Amino acid sequence: MSHEAYDVVVIGGGISGLSYAYYSLKKGMRVAVVERGSLGGKIRTVNMGGSITEAGPEEIVDGPAIRGLISELGLGDRVIAPSASRFYLLYDGGRLVEVPEGVAAGVPRPSPGLLRAFLWGPLGPLDLFRAMLEPFKRPELGEDPSGHDLLSGLFGEGITSGLFETIIGNIYGGSLRRMSSEVYFPYILGPKKRGDSVLLRYMKGMASFGLLSFRDGLSELVKAIVNAINGLGVKAFEGTSVMQVKRDGEAFRVITASGALEAKRVAIATPVHEAVHFMPDYSEHLSWISRMIERTKVAVVNLAYEKGSLKDSRASGFLSSPASFGLSGCTFMENKWRRGGGSCIIRCFVPYSYFTPGGSALAERASGLLSGLGLVDGKPYAYDVSNFTYAIPIYRPGFRPASRWTISGLPPTLVPLGEFLGTTGIYSSISYALTRTQAGSEPKGSP
Repeated sequence: MSHEAYDVVVIGGGISGLSYAYYSLKKGMRVAVVERGSLGGKIRTVNMGGSITEAGPEEIVDGPAIRGLISELGLGDRVIAPSASRFYLLYDGGRLVEVPEGVAAGVPRPSPGLLRAFLWGPLGPLDLFRAMLEPFKRPELGEDPSGHDLLSGLFGEGITSGLFETIIGNIYGGSLRRMSSEVYFPYILGPKKRGDSVLLRYMKGMASFGLLSFRDGLSELVKAIVNAINGLGVKAFEGTSVMQVKRDGEAFRVITASGALEAKRVAIATPVHEAVHFMPDYSEHLSWISRMIERTKVAVVNLAYEKGSLKDSRASGFLSSPASFGLSGCTFMENKWRRGGGSCIIRCFVPYSYFTPGGSALAERASGLLSGLGLVDGKPYAYDVSNFTYAIPIYRPGFRPASRWTISGLPPTLVPLGEFLGTTGIYSSISYALTRTQAGSEPKGSP
């Protein structure tokens, strides 16, 4: 590598960077991707005893952007949807209560399941009554309130602390009090600011979310994108760290230990705190947005049991309080995705300060909890542990204004992706990458 010239250099080969590279190549641009590790980022599918599971992200929120990409890549017949959607909330004392539909999205849709949650969970009839008053509430909402302020203002403190905090906080790895509503709940915040009822919109099917994966796991998507960009002539530099990005007249020079790349445009698809180090000329703007993002760590523990060891054949898993159980939850992969195979795989999560290095200790903790709850027979015969010291970005209240300010201070040919835009998963990463390439070279602020 030595002073090679490209239309676009993408820094970061995770799903955001790969998607942007793909869409740029389709427009006839000459593209290079620089990735310090392996292409695909945190996505890693593993096979345990003939059964498929995920060591990183597990699923993708369904929607137009991912469906369009799936169609272009020829993966339509490889898509699968969850076979089991029911999951539990684990309370102190080991009591499992079924989570009602919609609660994971922050919307307590009226249903028999919701009534059971109030009868058998920690909440009471008054909490249910307060939640159902949402259509009549018109709270004062700031530009970007915390998730807790938004949901408690609409549905009451009881359901917010008793259900939303544990469920949504565990899904994203943070506290609702420190989560941006503009990032995580735009489908609630936006309509409510317009005077619409969130409950009524959800009941009409205007705020529902499907999930998808692939027959051989999410790595199928990565492999398909990599094959596609290779076919379109991408130049990929794996195992290569970027040392500095420097402005060179109207272009950029991306300096690595192996040489330099010249680019008319640079797309930044790394975590913001990494970009601060190799983009010192823009440190003021990058440091500002970096302060609006918390860094969390998590271990993903996959436990392989003999086929048929799981006693519950209908549930997809459970969520729990890490402070009480040391885990934030588990997914019953055999029930949820029905891929078949020779093993029963249970996928567990150890977050925050409860993270303890050492695979065997984490596996023993997870399997011990499952045995104590009476959910499985026997012990796992194998385990796979992935430690993510920087796993999930948590965007603080006020992130969107900070993001817009940061992007406005960058040259239009410096294209921010991923964390800069508040991505919360694979779908938003792909959607924002598509938006950026469709918009051309001029960033317009956060989508």
